[in-house]
Amino acid sequence: MEELNPITYIPEIEKLRLKTNLSVPQLALLFKMLSDLKPGIFNINSEAELLRFISANFETKQSKEEGISTDKLRILFNQPDSKAADFWEKHCYTILAEIKKFK
Repeated sequence: MEELNPITYIPEIEKLRLKTNLSVPQLALLFKMLSDLKPGIFNINSEAELLRFISANFETKQSKEEGISTDKLRILFNQPDSKAADFWEKHCYTILAEIKKFK
């Protein structure tokens, strides 16, 4: 009977976050820019929902085990850091150059 209906132990799955080489300000600005695109690319109900998703699913260079603070993300999302803007300005030009290769 046990073979027909085995009871198996399934260990709790560790929460995996996508590890990035970005800082929190860089990650916040990336998602700010993506969320500002028109037409919108995210199907979300609120900014808070997006920030909770980022916090739960991404890890930055210096984020702790508990994840990225949604309060810190909210602040940086609405008041982007100038160094993060410099970082993305450089990389947007690189992305644009790469996209042009596909034409």
